Amino acid sequence: TEGKLHPYLRVANIYDGYVDSSDVKQMTFTEEEFHRYHLRNGDILLNEGQSLDLVGRCAKYMGVPPNCCFQNTLIRFRPNGLIQDDFCQILFAHLQKNSTFAKIASQTTSIAHLGVSRFANLQIPVPTIAEQKKIAKVFTAWDDVIDKSRKLITAKKNRKKALMQQLLSGNRRLCGDDGQKKITDRYPTDWQIVKLKDLFVQVKRKNRANSKRVLTASGRYGLIAQDDYFNRPVAGQALHNYYLLKNGEYAYNRSSMNGYKYG
Repeated sequence: TEGKLHPYLRVANIYDGYVDSSDVKQMTFTEEEFHRYHLRNGDILLNEGQSLDLVGRCAKYMGVPPNCCFQNTLIRFRPNGLIQDDFCQILFAHLQKNSTFAKIASQTTSIAHLGVSRFANLQIPVPTIAEQKKIAKVFTAWDDVIDKSRKLITAKKNRKKALMQQLLSGNRRLCGDDGQKKITDRYPTDWQIVKLKDLFVQVKRKNRANSKRVLTASGRYGLIAQDDYFNRPVAGQALHNYYLLKNGEYAYNRSSMNGYKYG
């Protein structure tokens, strides 16, 4: 209840390689607490408590938000002159992804704890500062390419979404016989408005004595077949009284409504 308000980072702000500052909370810190918990540029923050596969996920603090502290659900690693911060982030990300952090973590209920002492006693390979910088430069270049590719994919997805809205509503038409693109009002006059039930033949769930039973789909194998094929009991030994799907048709698992297409 004493001190000044300062923002602080928690597990929810630390992602794989970056700090998400869109939802940063604040609390009061005394001068002594702020001196102990405030962050400097280049500090590496790792998730101390998290699920086993995410424990140790890390990001480098780059001054945003300013005058920021950290919660004790995070481990702050402040590199000295023997190791470079960019190299640290890459190395820690590698140790998290290859489950090294998970192996040394202790787990209570569903939360794994990395632990400052276990983290501090972990042995790691450390090249020279010059080689650390070269390694970091290589991975930074790869991260830039991945980031640009991700932005390009997002832009293409947005473009596809816009095209779906325009083409499926009839607001934009494909080239006509005259080769000209057409911009029209919603639902052009040459489009038909129909009910979905007019576009398919419904198969009743209840089997009748005179009708063939519907072939169902299972989550693992799909079609019902003879037991010598799956080497396990199945619904029937023969398929002559079942409805067989044609190439490209769909079957649905009634219990989960998962669809399976067969070809």
